[in-house]
Amino acid sequence: MTRILNPIRAGLAAAMLLGAMVLPAQAAQANTPEAVIHDTVEGVIQVLAHRADKDKISEADRTAMRKIISDHFDFTAMSRLSVGAPWNDATPAQQARFTALFKELLEYSYGNRLSAYHGQTVHYDPAEFRGNRAQVKTMIVDTDKQTPVEYRLIKDGDDWRVYDIRIEGVSLVATFRTEFQDEIGSSGFEGLLKSLAKKVDTLKAKG
Repeated sequence: MTRILNPIRAGLAAAMLLGAMVLPAQAAQANTPEAVIHDTVEGVIQVLAHRADKDKISEADRTAMRKIISDHFDFTAMSRLSVGAPWNDATPAQQARFTALFKELLEYSYGNRLSAYHGQTVHYDPAEFRGNRAQVKTMIVDTDKQTPVEYRLIKDGDDWRVYDIRIEGVSLVATFRTEFQDEIGSSGFEGLLKSLAKKVDTLKAKG
């Protein structure tokens, strides 16, 4: 099973991988890295705080949280970085299939653990820029722990999109890259796709 980065302690960071509720019009127009991260995280918090059942994530919750990901995450870039060099040898169809499976893997591996949310808050630092890239550092504050989470974004036209998350200094895409390259080395890209599909089916069955 793919290793997950501190899933409970960094619950809100994981939530960024799932998206957030449909936000007000002004949030949808956000075009700065700080606004993208702030509006998305706070939207997630609203979904989690207003769940009908505080012990689980319903399909309605998932649908609400999934919406904003399409606008604020670059899953193609995340997929490419998570695979590394072997990505260039995959066919366009394989790349598209991997991206779809990777998105589901992230949604269910992290999403199944979001039921543990219990009121953590988030502090945001101003964005730091380097050309067409930016990073926004945040701190998830719990009753007994503070977890640093850094979001990395790239400019896409007028929009900023997340392409990596570092939880306590550990890169999400780098964490997956080692495992994915090992699987490609042993069973090829098609073998990786079959493995991902099996993992996603298992996670979906767990709810």
